[in-house]
Amino acid sequence: MHKGKLTNVNPPRITTEPIEQLKQSRAAGTISNYYKLINTMKEWKPILSFGEITLDFIQQFHNHELEVGNILSTVYKKHSNLKFLIGIAVDKEKLAKNPYEKFEIKKNIKAQNNDVLTEEELKKLQAMYDKKEYSKGKQEVLREFLFSCYTSLSFAEFSVLTYSDIKPITVETGETYLILCNERTKTSVTYKIPIVSPIVVALLGNGEPCQKIFLPISNQPTNRYLKDIMADLKIDKTMTFHRARHSFRTIAAKKGIRDGIAERIMGHAEGNDIKDIYTHLHDEDIVKEMRDKWVV
Repeated sequence: MHKGKLTNVNPPRITTEPIEQLKQSRAAGTISNYYKLINTMKEWKPILSFGEITLDFIQQFHNHELEVGNILSTVYKKHSNLKFLIGIAVDKEKLAKNPYEKFEIKKNIKAQNNDVLTEEELKKLQAMYDKKEYSKGKQEVLREFLFSCYTSLSFAEFSVLTYSDIKPITVETGETYLILCNERTKTSVTYKIPIVSPIVVALLGNGEPCQKIFLPISNQPTNRYLKDIMADLKIDKTMTFHRARHSFRTIAAKKGIRDGIAERIMGHAEGNDIKDIYTHLHDEDIVKEMRDKWVV
């Protein structure tokens, strides 16, 4: 028998059991963020043991998140959640100490001015899409990203949309437009997106009522494709898919789109003021506002 330190052949691996135990004391949104973090890490490191969680591992995770296109504020939010979960592991004596003791989590990140696109940059992206020079996967990501910039549809909503969610609406002048209507996955708040531009209609394509409109790939490869696309077009901005919604909101404000209309389109959670605005909005109001102030 060999003397000396024993080696653990099968070191304990990270599981989601501690998260389950937190459900009674943490908000549902917080629990959801913990699971998203674990799933993100599984994509990066499918097998991970407690012994691998070192300061060097934390720095590697930080670099990886930046490489896939996440902005600093998002990365540091993930660090905060990871630090908390590792703290639980320390309390349960799975780890001797928390490596975050030597890693600074910056809480006050200055707002980044390069996280939204301008109309001119959108035109560049649209022109690239129209050329159809990208591979199928990258072309589809660009299609979805453009659609989100024009409509504010979030990444989570793309996978559930079918052509049955598109309804025609005729305005008082006799013109008929399309309106995309469903509930946000995150908040269950109804959004209503007018499709008033031929360019945006073309991005929808055609299909049977039960057919999915979009077939998005997972978030990380989507953001990697976006990073490549921005580099191809020499758009020097840190861009993730979520920035499409930010771009929509910024351009809509510059176009003079009323706040109540923009909030309804984006499906934001209904606070008291927003709810009062929603009550007096009709589908025709939303369509006419976009038609008159922002047609791509």
